[in-house]
This record gives sequence, structure tokens and C-alpha cells, in this order.
Amino acid sequence: MTTKKLIFSAAMLASLATACGGSNNGKLNRRVNQGHLAPVSAAERSGEADAQREFFLAEWQVASTESQLRGAKLDIDIAKNKLASAKLALKNSKLENAAAAESNDQNAIAEKQQAERVATLQIEVHKLAIERAKQSKRYLEKRLTHEQRSLRSREAGVELARANSLNAAGIKPPNFDAKKYKAQHTERAASEKAAKAAVDTEKAKLAATEKQLLGAKNAVATAEGNPVLKQDPIPSKPMEPLEGDTPPEQPPATDGEKTDSEKTDGEKTDSEKTDGEKTDAKPVPNSSATESEEAPTKTPPPAVGGEPVNDTTTKPGAPSEES
Repeated sequence: MTTKKLIFSAAMLASLATACGGSNNGKLNRRVNQGHLAPVSAAERSGEADAQREFFLAEWQVASTESQLRGAKLDIDIAKNKLASAKLALKNSKLENAAAAESNDQNAIAEKQQAERVATLQIEVHKLAIERAKQSKRYLEKRLTHEQRSLRSREAGVELARANSLNAAGIKPPNFDAKKYKAQHTERAASEKAAKAAVDTEKAKLAATEKQLLGAKNAVATAEGNPVLKQDPIPSKPMEPLEGDTPPEQPPATDGEKTDSEKTDGEKTDSEKTDGEKTDAKPVPNSSATESEEAPTKTPPPAVGGEPVNDTTTKPGAPSEES
């Protein structure tokens, strides 16, 4: 192979690598040997922990978008099947309309004509549903590319944090240069930023398609005499990526009451208190109490005709009299 052919082949490979994302999507070129970080304390490596958390979050986001992309491909097939069913329903509606016209029944004719108008509008709804599913797939593909580059950028951030830890500790392994790790991270961050523009473009197209689909559905609702929709409840709408990890919020405390996070070390939370320590604990009634303790004392009835009436009520603990 001549020199010119070798140069041409190398140029073609380079252009293909650039078109596919090149080294920006692949493995990192520079990694810190973690064996050199053994003398560095955990406190001095706090920046690495933060960068590692961002990397794990980006890794989870890539897996989530990949799952949504598989669902978007399935949504296209489902939308196509619904369009085929709608076309069959329109065909049947036209046949019923023609049969009603021969009967000269004006009520039946008006009913079948209305059904045919609704079926025709449903065709447009399902066509737009297919376009929305395809646009959702294109949006998720661009978003996946961006998130994959974001993952590589976060990974480069981890290596940069490790390099900074070594540099701060004064450790200089052979051929170590912290500036090269900085350049690697800058390159990956620029690649991530470039991919974000394509995501925003496809997201705007998806929003426009969803607006058209909502209009078509409202046209059907108007024809059927139903209220229009303010927002389309699309079950397969792509979930937006997370912007960051935030702790769950605690419910607001009432006046004079402290939340668990505001309590001092000497104070116990409600979950740590025993039954006797809880302020809102109510006394449990003694289930072993006898009926004689709960029943009120009965007084003998008044005498009739000057003679006392025998009280036949059996007192607790007294033997019963048999006649």
C-alpha cells in the first residue's frame, strides 16, 4: 500500500470516528492509578467523592433513557396498529351511512353521518400519534447521545479530582501531569455541551407535535359533544432527566413542635420513644376488670302496700337461693 493510500485511509477513519462521537464517547485516555492515592486521607479526597456521586447519577440517567427508548420503539408499532383499526372503523362507518341513506330514515342518516365525521377525525388523531411516537424516539436518541457524553464528562471529572488530590498532597507519580487531566475534562465537557443543542431542537419539535395531537383530539371531542382537553394525558411521554439529587422534604412542623432534624442529641424522636414516653399516649382500659367492679350498686325497690318487696337480684359473691 502506498503512502498516499495510507494517509487517505487514516483520514477516513478519523472522519468516521468524529462523526460517531470519536474518543468523546469512548473510554478515557488518562486514568489515575489509585494505588498512588493510598497515602491521601479521605478528607483530602472529598472532591473525588462529589465527582463520583455525579458520575453514578449520570450512569443511572443513561440506563433510564435507554429503557424509555426501547418503549418508544414499541409505541410506534402500537400507534400503527391503532391507525389500521381506525381505518377499518371508518370503512364500516361509510357502509352504515350508505345503508342509512337508502332507508330514508332522517334520524338514522344524521346519526351515521355524525359517526363518519368522528371516524374521519380519528384517522388524523392516529396519524399524528404515529408522528409523535417517531418524534419521541428521535428526541430520546439525541438525549441518549448527550447523556452518554455527559457520563464520560463526569468520569473525566472523577479522574481530574483524583489528579488534584495527588497534586495537593505533593505526590508526583512518573509521567504525571495534572494539567493533562484538566484538558481531558475540558474536552469531554465541550463534547457534552455540543450534544445538548441537538436535544433542545428535538424537544421543541416533540412539543410542537404534541400540540398538534392535542388539537386533533379536541376536534374529536367537539364533534362528539365532549369537553376539550387542556393537556394531553400521554402515558408514554418521555420522562425528563434529573437535574440533581435532592433529599426528601420533611412535613412542616406545627407551632412549638420541632422536626427530627431540629432536635438536639438529648431529645428523642417519636420513633425512639417508648409507649410510656409518648405525650399522646392514652391509658389503656383494664380489660381484666370484673363486671362487679363496673356495675353500679342496685338499691331495693320501694315497698308496695307497706310490705317490702323481696329483691331477687343476686349480689356478687352471694349464693343464689333456689325455690
